[in-house]
Amino acid sequence: MKQFLRLVLLINLVVGTRTSQAQDSVELAKQLKAFISEIDDSLKLDRKQFLYFKRSYLEAGLGYLSNNVYLGRKDSITLPYSVPSLSYINKTGLYLSASAAYLHQAGASRFDLVVLDAGYMFSAGSYDGTLSLSHFFYNSQSTNVSSEIKNSISYQSGFDLGFIKPTLVATLNFSNKADFLATFGIEHTFYALEGKMDIAPRFQINASTQNYYNDYYQKKRYHVSKKERKEMSGIAEISGTVLDASSFKVLDYEASLPVYYRTGRFTFYTVPSYAVPVHPATIVIREEFSSGAVRRSVGTEEIENSFFLTVGIFFRF
Repeated sequence: MKQFLRLVLLINLVVGTRTSQAQDSVELAKQLKAFISEIDDSLKLDRKQFLYFKRSYLEAGLGYLSNNVYLGRKDSITLPYSVPSLSYINKTGLYLSASAAYLHQAGASRFDLVVLDAGYMFSAGSYDGTLSLSHFFYNSQSTNVSSEIKNSISYQSGFDLGFIKPTLVATLNFSNKADFLATFGIEHTFYALEGKMDIAPRFQINASTQNYYNDYYQKKRYHVSKKERKEMSGIAEISGTVLDASSFKVLDYEASLPVYYRTGRFTFYTVPSYAVPVHPATIVIREEFSSGAVRRSVGTEEIENSFFLTVGIFFRF
């Protein structure tokens, strides 16, 4: 608006100048030409900024997760991961991503998981959405509570109301049976350091069926080696079954505080999170002895609150 008023003023001065003041008119014309050049330079800068934010790019990342916690559930042993990743984001919103989770554990360090993702991101005014397809390659020795999930389809949506942003994520996970997961959240983003830092406190509720968890209890939770079996009073096989695994219910409440800091092509981030699990599952434990005898017992899953931390860095090419 200021530039427009300056332009109008200069034009009026040029037009209203009498011919006897030719020298002043020439000077004003020079000023007008310089002003137009200034506007053109400004437009070029705006175009460069527009192209920068709209261009396709590659992004490499390296993160660290202190413990794997999924819907408030976790393995009996802490599972810390280093997570390298590589993503390609097209300016249309389409993206491809590959990541791997390397387990840091005494005597069991390994690549525990590889994930391939493809999806589409878009925004329309205050609304944004992301559709994603994922395929999971878990190590056969993995004890991750979600290690029986093979594929997933997810749609994430959010509507920014200014003072608060409600979000909803609907996910279909596929193991031996499909699971439906719904995550409702609220968040708000604060900006600091001239827009270089984002702080986005978030609270969310996760509800899901637990067929994947039933598979985990049957195949992974009580998996023991032959040597360990001999030391377990003649137990040959042991497994668990989650009752009512197809029942949809709230599984946990989570609070987190994502913080992102951008400088140049680098983005640093940290996400401290706290999960409060609810509605512990009822587990039927089946023990088969080498003698052929079978013993069954019914118990309640042991759950506890969990604090876990993710830190990392991204580099944009």
